[in-house]
Amino acid sequence: MVKFSRSALDKIATQLSQFDNPDIPEISLDDGSILYVNLLDNIMGPFCGPGNSKIRSIVTNDVRRIFSSIGFYRHAREEALGYAIGDRFSNIVPYFLSLTYFESCMASCWQICDRLSRMSTAQGGPQLYKKGDGTVLERLHDIYTYGSKHSYSNSNNKNCNELPTDIWLRNDGIECVSGAFLAYHELVDIILENNDRYYEVQEIARNTRMRGQKA
Repeated sequence: MVKFSRSALDKIATQLSQFDNPDIPEISLDDGSILYVNLLDNIMGPFCGPGNSKIRSIVTNDVRRIFSSIGFYRHAREEALGYAIGDRFSNIVPYFLSLTYFESCMASCWQICDRLSRMSTAQGGPQLYKKGDGTVLERLHDIYTYGSKHSYSNSNNKNCNELPTDIWLRNDGIECVSGAFLAYHELVDIILENNDRYYEVQEIARNTRMRGQKA
């Protein structure tokens, strides 16, 4: 079995040798109950009548993304903790599985936030964040953008060519080559807030239909 040195680990993934004691909180939401109740309310509730198919689609897909983000987060946490307590210098697969799950979790979270922001601004409401404000949602967007849409090799960041991965796990959160950092507890807060936003999405979707606007 191959044994990697600390320097070799850092050539495989950015700061990999330092990922040895992750502090990743559990998430307590009962995702199955959330999915069932919200979908039942969506399908059998106020949007069940004729002409509501688009609204049902909007709300159902956002509920699906909430459900997905919870599942991805839990898988990411399990793999990360498994890597940290396992033979870290021989088996790096759990680390990359964790990183992939976290990327998928953040993608689901951002898609919900982006949808809500666009629907809100279409009705004259506020944006969820403004570029350069340094908020949690801007940092989520930056990491989502680098992880899902752009290769670090195409970045103007001079440090990128020296880094083996454009997104990586730290003991306290997720970081990317843009310099954006999202703590694990901040990601949990986003997931919980997105769940709370379900009824806000319902209301915006209802108003969108009443005004005849494009969602």
